Amino acid sequence: RTDKFSVTFAVAPTSGTVTFGVAVVGENMTKDDGVREAGNNYTLATGAASNMVAWGTVNMTDDVPPANVGKDLSIVDGDAGKQLVASFTSSDHGRFETYGPAFGTTVGNTVTVYKVTEYKVYDAAGTLVATVPATQATVTGSKVSITFEAPSYGAGNYTVKASDGINVSEGSNVAGGAAIGGTVPGDANGDGKVNVQDLAVFAQTYGATAGSGNYTKSFDFDNNGSIGLADYARFAKLFGTGAALGKTEQLPATSAKLSVEVKGNLAYVRANGLTNVQGFQFDIAVDGGEVVKVQDGAAFKGNSLSVASGNTYAVASTAGAVENGVIAVIELSAKAKSVKLSDIIVVEASAAKGADEVMGVGIPSEFALDQNYPNPFNPTTAIRFSLPENANVKLQIFDMTGRLVKTLVAGQVEAGVHTMTWNATDNAGAPVASGVYLYRIQAGNFVKVNKMTLLK
Repeated sequence: RTDKFSVTFAVAPTSGTVTFGVAVVGENMTKDDGVREAGNNYTLATGAASNMVAWGTVNMTDDVPPANVGKDLSIVDGDAGKQLVASFTSSDHGRFETYGPAFGTTVGNTVTVYKVTEYKVYDAAGTLVATVPATQATVTGSKVSITFEAPSYGAGNYTVKASDGINVSEGSNVAGGAAIGGTVPGDANGDGKVNVQDLAVFAQTYGATAGSGNYTKSFDFDNNGSIGLADYARFAKLFGTGAALGKTEQLPATSAKLSVEVKGNLAYVRANGLTNVQGFQFDIAVDGGEVVKVQDGAAFKGNSLSVASGNTYAVASTAGAVENGVIAVIELSAKAKSVKLSDIIVVEASAAKGADEVMGVGIPSEFALDQNYPNPFNPTTAIRFSLPENANVKLQIFDMTGRLVKTLVAGQVEAGVHTMTWNATDNAGAPVASGVYLYRIQAGNFVKVNKMTLLK
């Protein structure tokens, strides 16, 4: 008679197609014998010899994940660059199962399979940012610690999951951490200078206390366990230290558009087209006055920190991205002719980006006709005049006999500061001779005449 039997044996966890062999010693096998899994029979050829091995191929699925990481995740700044250190409990860390020969035989190899082979770190959007082998983790008491590199400098929120290389556990709690790098005090991103990028990171940590996600010792200058007003004052003094403060390298272009509007002794800096912008930095140049102070604009809704060094001003949000609108109000010592912003840096999605310089022209308080420049000149010169209000303007050039040579302006002109260029030609376009010429403006009741010299 034929006896049928079944053998149950354990194999190392895996997924995919696996072939097993079962040897029956001292018996003849029939075509009905074989390895069976999940109701499938795998057969041998008829008349298989004694001591033959029955082979079967099965599809296996390892669908048992490691135990979940604890809901006690905490994150602190690491020792270098963008490193962060995550600490948590993991009950399966270091645990393993051994699989090998059965039934007292010595055939085959012993396999040790660990419950956790790696830890995966995800950002707030659920994107995988780091995979750390379990062998690189350290254990202190009941806590497991791993070091990973943040996707960018500054504050961020993260979760950690355990993995056996196939399955992934559920996530830990969400914990925040601030990656601070660099050896220069106040230098958050390790580029050797303290500028608006570092201010944007500092603003994210402002108000944090020891034990909270955004806290970092790097910005707790007074070592009192919190990042507060005294640390802000210290950072303000550090602003501008290290390498060159301004935009010394070519930066990718920002989508943000800045503009300046000058009204009396105030200049309003507006920004539009903002996409995930955290801060701004620019140099301020004033024609016809000086900067008294700069205030953060309404676009920040009171959630901002600002610093200045010389003519460089920087402002960053303490509450995420900035909305379109006025980002700064510049108070001037007088009604300036113009205000120019240059070396503009926009911190967009934690990266520094550049923008073209912009200029705002002020509304003058009185009529004026300035001396031409250059003077003497050859062959062109610039003539600037100021209008405190809209006016019907005539700007004309005469020779010393009083003969009209050229009409540069004749008509209605808006209030502001305007510049016209004369190229030493008459109204017919013919070049004029060297000599002294008069240029005269009439704007409403305002009339003024100046001299200039053409030298060929």
